[in-house]
Amino acid sequence: MVCAMEEDIQLDHYVRVLSKVFQKVGNTMLAPNDRDITLKALAGFLKQLRGKEAVDLKELILPSENGKLYSSSELVIKNDVDLASRIGNFESLNFLIDLNELKAYGLSETKYTIFDKLPQCVRPSLLTAVVSENMENASEFMEGTCTKSSKIWKTITAPQFAEGIRCLINSKADLIGDMAIEDQIKSLSKLHFHDVPAVITYLEYKQQRIPHSVKECSFYVLNVGADGIKVYISEELHGIKDSLMLSTKLATLVNELLGGALQSVLVNVPPLFHCDPDEIPSILGQLGFHAGSHSKTSEKTRYLPKLGSFVPIEMHHMLQQGFLNFKKEDLVALECGDLEDSIYILVEIVEQIPGSSGSSLSTLYRVKTSDDTEQTVNGSDLYHFCATLSFDETGALVQAQVVATSADDNILEFKEIFRDIKKILIESRTLPENQRKRVIKRLYLRWHPDKNPPELTDLCTKVVQTLQKMVENINSLTAEESDSDSDSTDGQFFNAEHTYRRGSKFRSRADARTPGYSSAPRGTFDFNFKFWDEAAKGHKNQNESYHSSHSAHQQNFFSFDEAYARRPNPQPQEARRWMRQAEYDLESACHDSMKAYFEWSCYKYHQAAEKALKAIQFKRDSNQQFTHSLSSLSSGLTDQSVVQWIRRLEELIPNPAAMRYPNRDNYPRVPHDTYDHKTAEDVQLLASNIVKFAKRFIEIE
Repeated sequence: MVCAMEEDIQLDHYVRVLSKVFQKVGNTMLAPNDRDITLKALAGFLKQLRGKEAVDLKELILPSENGKLYSSSELVIKNDVDLASRIGNFESLNFLIDLNELKAYGLSETKYTIFDKLPQCVRPSLLTAVVSENMENASEFMEGTCTKSSKIWKTITAPQFAEGIRCLINSKADLIGDMAIEDQIKSLSKLHFHDVPAVITYLEYKQQRIPHSVKECSFYVLNVGADGIKVYISEELHGIKDSLMLSTKLATLVNELLGGALQSVLVNVPPLFHCDPDEIPSILGQLGFHAGSHSKTSEKTRYLPKLGSFVPIEMHHMLQQGFLNFKKEDLVALECGDLEDSIYILVEIVEQIPGSSGSSLSTLYRVKTSDDTEQTVNGSDLYHFCATLSFDETGALVQAQVVATSADDNILEFKEIFRDIKKILIESRTLPENQRKRVIKRLYLRWHPDKNPPELTDLCTKVVQTLQKMVENINSLTAEESDSDSDSTDGQFFNAEHTYRRGSKFRSRADARTPGYSSAPRGTFDFNFKFWDEAAKGHKNQNESYHSSHSAHQQNFFSFDEAYARRPNPQPQEARRWMRQAEYDLESACHDSMKAYFEWSCYKYHQAAEKALKAIQFKRDSNQQFTHSLSSLSSGLTDQSVVQWIRRLEELIPNPAAMRYPNRDNYPRVPHDTYDHKTAEDVQLLASNIVKFAKRFIEIE
């Protein structure tokens, strides 16, 4: 049928030949002679197709790897060798013949992209378009983070990385003024990194799991749309090959988020993931890329921590104690936890929700606690920083000028202060007790002598004395007042018995060591003023330290970069919280052992050890990201006994996921068959020792 083929034969002739062979053999295997005719016709078809921009076809028959003919739209092109090797003999997929076989018929090397010239209705599908790779139990590791990933995350979010990207882009075009590029650089925050014990993936075709397609990988990328891109990295990632593959993939992701702006210089991006952010300018310089005039932008750009980050304890003296209104997109601190054991996290105001009572204390705010999480909170739990945050024309955070943290300059008359405090205390009676105590705490710290300038000492001393007495009688406060209430030290809420003097004046008779006269008021409402005297003293020391370490000019500015990025951020309250859960896990594991559920007891013992080590990390630096690897969590510990316990525990439980999933064991065994009483006893002893060590570390360190 095709023995007389010549170069001038038209493309549709080859199409007809292929159709006639199909009419002859149907769905049966091609005989040798029919196969020879088919391949000659396909080679001729592709030669003709090369010289055309596009063709108009309604039907096309093509040969497959399995020796049969199919409609071209039913065939799949192997454009990913790795995926193809995992599919095996999956009968639902039929692959197009390898085009290299056509070289014997005079066709030079041809890429599969030649089929892009065909209409969509007859075009073979790409393997990567019809088969998806999914990760086993990805949802379980949504919050997992790691030591390896921590370095990558810190690099990508560092201002030096953003500046390096600008430098690479500007090497090809002057785009630094392009707002679209600046927005795309900000989009790099959509990359989220998670460390998991192992990355196990499988393949799906039309929502059908492909048998025997499971594979352990070094990393896995999951695009979750508006929520960003999640990169799961295996704790088993090691070696140059894995690191190179990961950095190459990350460079590709960065380029995609930047709309392809790095395509011509993409080869220079992978080295940036393996260095300290401060080294990026030097590395780019060695590669021939130097910052130009656009570097002025970086002078104004400042590090902005992620929403939900813990506010460093060293910044607590910079939280404004007054009751203020907040605007949309304000970056503020949210107080969480028990009153005397609070933590503060960075949040963004979404909207104000006026309270039903009309009281300012009942005002609620919807805030973002992370890029994709919001919650509604009481306004009395929110704090402005002692700075007015501002942004440059690109949206980058500019160093913000500090505003006073002390008493308002326009409210210095005691009578007005008295009325204001009394009104707030009366309104606070409608709040739950814990919330009411937060309000009192804020009033007390706002006017505390240690948190205000020396020239206001006498006024603030009188205010906090009066406040203590008013709190003691909070339930009997009324809106009416007499002049004696606010003007006289012998009035209803202030008498000589409770006066004290500060320095040579106002020394407390009840307790000369602290400004407060009582740690437990005798009235109907209990509030520990002495605790907040100590807190105010700590804030005063922080403030003095800040001023002594900064020039007069620097004292007027506040930098997130300095507060977060350049120093450890210990959070002992959060450390105690993780420690508490570690002890609960230990207790729960013991109960499982008594019932012979040794796989679950071993898992919980491992969890107890992991959480105890994370508690140590929070005590040292909450800016670190965490891993499930005990040895990585123990980095920096010098006690060799603890190091040995951790190594032995990881020998007994190398992969915590293996204790939960049957497919992690050899068929037909399940985890319950693998872990026994002896293993559980050994693991219990090791985990208990680690938890005890962590508890001592947190209490003593």
